Amino acid sequence: MSAPVAAELEALSQALVAVARDAISQTYPACGLWAADMRSELNRVWRDFHTA
Repeated sequence: MSAPVAAELEALSQALVAVARDAISQTYPACGLWAADMRSELNRVWRDFHTA
């Protein structure tokens, strides 16, 4: 992979992570106590994202 392609891939990957982070950060509090339930899928996604 050439350096310009690698740089573009890195920039796109970082942008995708930023979009995912924003979506999780906005969705989690909007779901109230359900999101805090350890059995909820959203809680698992939030924990996985923030510990990765």
